[in-house]
Amino acid sequence: MRLLARACVLVGIWCLAGAAYAQQTGGLRVAKAREISAADSLKAKEDSLARVARKTSLDSLARQSSLSAPMKYKAQDSLVLDLEGAQLMRLYGRSKLDQENRKLDAERISVNIDSSIIRAEGVPDSTGENFTGEPIMNEGGQKFEVHRMAYNFKSKKGVLNYTRTQQGESYVIASRSKRVPDGSFYNEDNKFTTCSNPNPHFHLHANRIKFLPNNRVVTGPFYMAFADIPIPLIVPFGFFPSSAKRSSGVIFPAFGEDANRGFNLRNGGYYFVLSDHWDASIVGDIYARGSYRAAALFNYNKRYAYQGTFNYQYANNRFGTEGDPDFNQTFNWFINWSHQQKLSPTAVLSASVNAGASGFLRQNSFQISSVLTNTLNSSIAFSKTFPRSGWSLAVTANMNQDISNKIVGLSAPNINLSKTNRIYPFRWKELTGTPTWYENIGISYNASFTNSVSVAERNFGKKAMFDSLRYGLVQTSSMNTNLTVLRFLTLTPSLNYTEWWYGKTTDYGRFSTYFDPNNLINPKEVGDTIVVRDPFSGLESVILKRRVNGFQSARDFNLSLNLSTRLYGLKQFSGPKRMALRHVLIPSASYTYRPDFSNLSWGYYRHFRVDPENTRSQRFSRFVDNVSGGPGAGLQSSVNFRLQNTLELKYLSRKEREKIDDSKPQFTYLKLLDDLSLGASYNFAADSFRLSQIPITARTSIFKNKINIQGTANLDPYAFNAAGNRTREYEYNVSGKLGTITSASLAIGLNLAPGNTDAEQAKKAKALADGEAGQGARVKSAAGAAEAPDELTALERFRRLYVDFDVPWTLGVNYNWSYSYNRAAGRSVVQTLSLNASVNLTQYWRIQMFSGYDFQAKGVSITSFSIMRDLHCWELSFTATPFGTFRSYFLQVYVKAQMLQDLKLQKRRDWQDFILGPVR
Repeated sequence: MRLLARACVLVGIWCLAGAAYAQQTGGLRVAKAREISAADSLKAKEDSLARVARKTSLDSLARQSSLSAPMKYKAQDSLVLDLEGAQLMRLYGRSKLDQENRKLDAERISVNIDSSIIRAEGVPDSTGENFTGEPIMNEGGQKFEVHRMAYNFKSKKGVLNYTRTQQGESYVIASRSKRVPDGSFYNEDNKFTTCSNPNPHFHLHANRIKFLPNNRVVTGPFYMAFADIPIPLIVPFGFFPSSAKRSSGVIFPAFGEDANRGFNLRNGGYYFVLSDHWDASIVGDIYARGSYRAAALFNYNKRYAYQGTFNYQYANNRFGTEGDPDFNQTFNWFINWSHQQKLSPTAVLSASVNAGASGFLRQNSFQISSVLTNTLNSSIAFSKTFPRSGWSLAVTANMNQDISNKIVGLSAPNINLSKTNRIYPFRWKELTGTPTWYENIGISYNASFTNSVSVAERNFGKKAMFDSLRYGLVQTSSMNTNLTVLRFLTLTPSLNYTEWWYGKTTDYGRFSTYFDPNNLINPKEVGDTIVVRDPFSGLESVILKRRVNGFQSARDFNLSLNLSTRLYGLKQFSGPKRMALRHVLIPSASYTYRPDFSNLSWGYYRHFRVDPENTRSQRFSRFVDNVSGGPGAGLQSSVNFRLQNTLELKYLSRKEREKIDDSKPQFTYLKLLDDLSLGASYNFAADSFRLSQIPITARTSIFKNKINIQGTANLDPYAFNAAGNRTREYEYNVSGKLGTITSASLAIGLNLAPGNTDAEQAKKAKALADGEAGQGARVKSAAGAAEAPDELTALERFRRLYVDFDVPWTLGVNYNWSYSYNRAAGRSVVQTLSLNASVNLTQYWRIQMFSGYDFQAKGVSITSFSIMRDLHCWELSFTATPFGTFRSYFLQVYVKAQMLQDLKLQKRRDWQDFILGPVR
C-alpha cells in the first residue's frame, strides 16, 4: 500500500509538472520524437507508471529548466517538442518567440532547453541565393536583422551571420557578429552608414567594429566608399555615437571669407544636454581681422507643460584697419525668445520676443529677409479666465522697434480686465419664454491700464526714457439691446461710456505774441511751446506747454441707433442646368450723437485767442499727450450708411444631370462676388465738410479660389481747386462727377498647385490633425522616408529644412497696384509684380525661383533661384542671387542624417563678401 501511495504521489507530481510546463509554453500540435510501435503498446502501458516514477525520482530535482522567465511562442505551421531526449523544440512557418525583453521572428526556430541555445534561420528559394523569413530579433528596443543566428539565452552570448542593425539614423551591417553578455557586439567586415537602402549608396568600411547598442560604435582603421567604390583615404580609428538619446558634443564650424572682416570660422561651438527637457548650444564666429560673434541657444520642452527657445547673441564687428580714417567698430546684441506654457486650464503664458541693436541683423545676418527687416515686434502675454464669475484678465508687454529710424516703443505693463459674460439686469434668474426687449438689455464692461513710452534707441533704459513714460487707466462700458421693427428690420440702440484716469496732464499758458507773415501755417510744437498762427490775420501766438502732476479724470459718452436688414433677390434661368443667381443686399444705417467735450463747461480743453479782435480762438486738449488720449472735440450728430453685396450662382453639374436614380440632386455653388461694400457718414453738427469720404471695397475669387482679387478706393465728394486744395463745393455740382478718387488699390493673386482644391486641402488638414501622415503629402526627411505622426510637430517647426518632392510644381503670381492723391505730393502710382515658382524636372530634381518687377523703378527686384536634388540619403542644393546688392550663391552636398551633418561639401559666397565697409 505504501508503494502504491508513493506511486500515486509521483504520478500526481509528474502530471502537475507536465500541466505547468504545458501552461507555461502554450501548445499547438505536439508529436513525440520517438514514437512507440504498435507491437510494444501493451508493454509500454504496463511499465508506464514504474518508468515514470523511476524517471521522476531520478531527474526531477537534478534536471532543472534553464529558462529564467516564461517563454511564449507561436508558429504558423507546426511545432515539434521532444521532452525525453535533448528537450528540443522546433517551430516551423513564420514563428515567434517572446521572453522578457527579447523577441524573435523567423521562418524556422529551434530551442534546445538543455543547452539553452536558440537557433533561427530563413528558408532559401529555388536559386539558393535569396532567403525568406530571415530572423529579426528585438532586444531592449534594439532591432537586429540577420541571415542565421545562434543565441544562448542563459549566458547571453550569440553568433550572428550577416547582421543589419538600426540605431536611430545609423545602420551597422556586418558579415559576422559575436554578442557578449554585456550586450555589445564584435563585428567583422563592417559597413557603417545612414543610408536606409539595403545596398547603401555610401558607407564607412572597417574590418573590426565594436558596437554598443544605444551607446556608440568604435572602429579601427576605416575608409569611405561610394557605391562600393573605396576612396583611398584611410582614417586610423573612428568613434560614432549611436544612441537614440541626445548627447553632448562638438559643433564643427564652417569656413568662409568676408570682404571686410577676412577669413572666418562660423557657427562652431559645443552642444550640451542639460536634462531630459533642456539642451543648450554655445556657438560663435571668429574673423581674422578681430571681429567675433557669440551666441547661446537654449531649447526646452516638457509635454503638456511648456516649450520654447531662447537665443542671445553678441557681436563685435571691426571694419577696416585700426588707425585708418574709415575704421569702424560696433558692438551689437540680439535676443530671440519664444515661449508657450499652459499654467492651468484657465491660465496661459506666451512670449514672442525679437529685439536687439538696430545694426545687428544688417551686419551679422546672411539671410536677405532678415537684412531687409525694418521693424521688430515683441510681446509677452499672460491670460487668465474665471469661468464662474465670467471675468477675464490679460497682462501684456509689447515692444516695437523701428530699425531704420532707431526708435523704440515700449508698452508695459498693460493690464486688461473685462467681463466676458454680458450682464442682463432686467432678466429673471430663470428665463421662461421669449425675452422682451428690455430683458435683452445687456451691459458689458472693460478696464485697461496702459503704460507706454517711445524714445530713441540711444536713450533706452536711461533717465530720459523713464521721464517720458505715459500711463493711464481707461474704462469702457456699453449698454444695448435688439428690437425687431416691421418684422424684417433689426434696431439696435446702444449707449457707450468711456472714462479716463491719469496721473499727469498737460497745461497751457500764453508766453508771448508776435507777428511774422513769413512763417508757415498749421500749429507746430517747438520744445515745450506751441506756435499758433491765425490764417486770417497772420498773427502768431506762442503757447507755453507743460506737464502737471496730479490725478485727473475725464468722461466721454455717446448714443447710437443702428438699423439693418437683409434683402434677397433670386433670378432663375431655364435649361437643364437649372441655373439660379442669388443677390444678397445688406443695407444698414446708424445715427450717433456725442456732445462737444471741448466746451469750456467740461474743463477738458484750454482756449486761446489768436486774432487781434479776440474773436477767434484755438483749443488745446489737456489729455493730448496722454497714452490713451481723451474726450473728442466737436459736436457729433452724424448718420452713417453702409451697403454690402454678395452674388452667388448655383447650377447642376453634368454628372448630376446624367444621374438616373431618384435621389435629390446636389447643386454646385459658385460665389461670383464675395463682397462689394460702400459707406459714408454725414455730420449735421459740422460747420463744413459734413459729408465724409466714401470708402469702396470689393473682393472675389475665381477658378475655385485659384485667383483672388481685391480692390479698394476712397472717393472724396468735394471738389479741388487749381492749387489742389479741397473746397466746400461738391464735385457733382462742379463737373457732374460723383467725386475725386484720393486713393485706390488693386491686388491680384494667383496660386496654382496640383491638389490645391478646397476638398483636398481639407483632407490633408484632417490627416495632419489625426496624425495620419501617410494620407498627406510625402515629405522627405532626414531618413528619406515619409514622416511619422510623432514627427509632424518637428516638421512644422523646421519647415524650411524640408522639401516636398511630391508636389510636381507650384506657381504664385502677385500683382499689386496702388494710387494716391495728395495736395502736397500730387499723384503717385506704385505697381509691382512678384513671382514665386517651383517645378520638379524629375522625381528627384526640383527648381525654385523668386523674382519680381517694379514698373515705376523699371527694375527687377531681388531675384533668387534654387536647384535641389534628392540623392536618397544625400541631398544636393544650390541657391543663388545672381545680381543686385545681395548677390550670393551657396552650393552644398550633404548627408541628410543629423549624426553625420559634418559630412558635407560646401562652397559659398555670401552677400557680405561683396561689400566693402559696414552695413548700417
